Amino acid sequence: MAVTKAHINPKVLAWARKRLFPTVEAASGPLKVSAKRLEKWERGEDSPTFGQARKMADRLRIPFGYFYLNGPPPEEPFPLPDLRNEAGAPPSIDLLEVIHDAHRKQSWYREEMQYQERSPLSFVGRFGIESSHRDIAEDICVTIGIDQDMRREAASWQSFLAGLVQQTEDAGVLVLRSGVAAGNTHRKLHIAEFRGFALPDPLAPIVFVNAQDSTVAQIFTLAHELAHIWIGESGLCNPDFRSDSDDYKYSIERLCHNVATEVLRTEVDFLRYVVEHSWPSENSYWKWYGSKPAELVNVRKGWNYLNPIMVRNSRRFTESLIAAIPAERAELLEAAELLNVRGPVVDLLCQHLYGVSLRDA
Repeated sequence: MAVTKAHINPKVLAWARKRLFPTVEAASGPLKVSAKRLEKWERGEDSPTFGQARKMADRLRIPFGYFYLNGPPPEEPFPLPDLRNEAGAPPSIDLLEVIHDAHRKQSWYREEMQYQERSPLSFVGRFGIESSHRDIAEDICVTIGIDQDMRREAASWQSFLAGLVQQTEDAGVLVLRSGVAAGNTHRKLHIAEFRGFALPDPLAPIVFVNAQDSTVAQIFTLAHELAHIWIGESGLCNPDFRSDSDDYKYSIERLCHNVATEVLRTEVDFLRYVVEHSWPSENSYWKWYGSKPAELVNVRKGWNYLNPIMVRNSRRFTESLIAAIPAERAELLEAAELLNVRGPVVDLLCQHLYGVSLRDA
């Protein structure tokens, strides 16, 4: 029996492949097709079967119907102000997915806060880009509760980060901290592309921190993104505590860098000294510098696979979303999609957080 070919548009196939893989050789393994055959498909000398084309569409993360467009679809506008010094290549699919995912979470959480008649958070946009970085930093420290007592309670960089995240969320800012896209461990994010971003909103401000970074770098990124929330300016960022403010291309990033440095003055001074003098300190904080991503440390120290899910999605967001299901303000499938997990995991989260099963609610 003759095999029916899909007769896809080879230009669309080449476009979709290049978005994920620079060469046909790099794509051949993930697409489960030989490089020679893939080259023929991209040149239009041959065409895959319908079954092969559907599998490729899934693996290339495009709708199957795209293969029958007259040409590659227009590139979508970048969803955030790009404030990185070196934008370089076009944003990866994983980066775009992470930003869109954060927007979806923000939209749901905003509606939930409106339903609960929550008042707007007064600190969002309280300052402007002409404000003093010291004034902004002082307000952040007072609002979040970053003080010497907090520092004394921290036994390591990891515990300091955990406390900073918790206190930030207690103040009303959702903190998404992930090293992968869509909860998929095979889709790792890269710090060379970005370290964080901020989405200010009076009811649902969000900061995202790339958890592939070292723990201390995540702390600095979080402080940097909080500065964005305080001045009400969104942006994709690549902050680095080793840098000076003059190293940044954009004035808004210079301001946020100075704010973060002021917020973490004690920590930044120590770290810069260590970097400058190559000092192998035995300090309990320093030993975590350059360590594996904090998210992975969390898993090792007290293994519970539900904890990383809440780290990636914000514990505050996760709690609100799960609590909304019995109240019929969210559906189970919607919650699973927003958390990037399967339906049964949502029920496990409910049991973990509230001690009851959704089946019993």
